Amino acid sequence: MIGLYILGAMLLFGAFKLLRGVYYIRKAKRLEAEVTAIEARTEALNAETAGIKSERKAQQAAAVVALGFVPEAELDTDNARPVSPEQTAAVAAVKAGDWEAGAAYLDAAGQDWEERWQRLRPLSELAAEDDAWLLAWRRARPSDPSAALVNADTGVLVAWNVRGSARASHTTQEQFRIFRELLLKAQEQAREAQRLADPADPVPYMVEQSISQGLGYSHEEYRQLWSQIVERDPKNLSAHTSAMQYWSQKWRGSHELALAFAHECAAKAEPGELLSLLPLIAYVEQELHESDLKPETFFKEPEARRWRAPWPTSRRPTRTTGGRSGCATCWRGSCSGRTGTRRRSSSSATSTGTSGRCPGTTGRRRATCTRGTGRCARSRRACEALNGAGRSGPGRVGAGRGESRPALRALSLPQGGNPCSRTAARPSSPPARRP
Repeated sequence: MIGLYILGAMLLFGAFKLLRGVYYIRKAKRLEAEVTAIEARTEALNAETAGIKSERKAQQAAAVVALGFVPEAELDTDNARPVSPEQTAAVAAVKAGDWEAGAAYLDAAGQDWEERWQRLRPLSELAAEDDAWLLAWRRARPSDPSAALVNADTGVLVAWNVRGSARASHTTQEQFRIFRELLLKAQEQAREAQRLADPADPVPYMVEQSISQGLGYSHEEYRQLWSQIVERDPKNLSAHTSAMQYWSQKWRGSHELALAFAHECAAKAEPGELLSLLPLIAYVEQELHESDLKPETFFKEPEARRWRAPWPTSRRPTRTTGGRSGCATCWRGSCSGRTGTRRRSSSSATSTGTSGRCPGTTGRRRATCTRGTGRCARSRRACEALNGAGRSGPGRVGAGRGESRPALRALSLPQGGNPCSRTAARPSSPPARRP
């Protein structure tokens, strides 16, 4: 009898467990169905939100295009303007060692000083990596003003490559020391280019603008330099955007000085000229510099709104001829490379191999080093200046007409070893914008 009781109890317990398991299985299925329904509703909501955002972005893009700007998909942020076939051919020839092609390309600008400035920079960037062709040019034509101009601008680029784009707090004292020595040498080169240049040519003085920022020209010294430029070309856009950098608070001026300069220049601009946009650039610089300013409120203030409101047709900037893009301007002068030109090609050149980072070029636009070549893909001369390695081949740093220009042997190696090495020391803090 006791056995039957025990058996009955076991059967009841088993039935309870079975029914409980069935209950939980059904509950799990119901929960799974509810989760599936919730996921489906979430996906629908996400799709609806994405559609709203896409529609809003399309409306904003259409409004931008309606103002005469280039569509975002067509922007080329790699080049300051459309790369012409002439520039492509000249760069290829110079890379092959044909300095005469580079000289002809630069001189073809004639007295279009803005065009001469735009043609100068690609040649200087090539020489900052490998200056063998430039040395050959200077030996063949020691008094050529174009060769002296490229030499001066190359010296400026090398100095800034050493300094890097990080804030002062993230830049070593060794970098600052070499940077100053290279800028002083570049200053001598710029003065030589000014002496050899056509008296009407402002470009050698424009080269000195970047030197003035790095060496800290006083306001009076900069005004003297600026007078030399505007006497020769009073409406040169590149010179004005570079001057905006000097007068901004992050360099040698203040927001008030930058705005005063911008308004003065804009007042002299004719309808449709991009110089009339200088006040807007000044406001953009202020917003970028002041971390506590919110763009959605700052640019709605009456004074700033005046410069962002749609322009009448008679005041709207127009596209210019000669392959330039007049629909947008470089908001940060020559520092960041942000542009508003149409993209000519979706491909871009890339370096191969295992890459490291140069501590001397930290920031938004880092220069990569290609392992195995022992040099920076962007600027070998800058790396050699940091290394202090003397050599008689391409990549020498320094100046002098026709001389061999040995690398800066006296410049000691920054702490951390070879900056072109994958094991080179890097800044302990994240890179930031230059002060």
